[in-house]
Amino acid sequence: MSDFDRFLQLFTDGVKDLAQKEFSEFVQAALDDGVSFMTKFKSDVEEWGMKLARGEMTANDVEWLMQGKKDLAEMNALKQAGLAQARIQEFVNGVLKIASESLVKVFLPS
Repeated sequence: MSDFDRFLQLFTDGVKDLAQKEFSEFVQAALDDGVSFMTKFKSDVEEWGMKLARGEMTANDVEWLMQGKKDLAEMNALKQAGLAQARIQEFVNGVLKIASESLVKVFLPS
């Protein structure tokens, strides 16, 4: 399993937990949107992971870079489900936090 695959599994598990807490009736839609969003940035995630592993980047750098992707989150399935924009934005914030934490867990040596 590649490092990106390990990251994606950890990320997916975290997003699924978040979706079950926040959108119990729309878990699959939330999961689909979260994973779709992150796979769009696979090359960025892999690059940031390698930089973390080499000590060229910190966990704070990753969090800041992830926040920069916030406006690019489309969350189409959740919009189609009719959820309010405020709830979707809260979900996006959670997804970005999970992504940052997952990236650090996989790539930053402890």
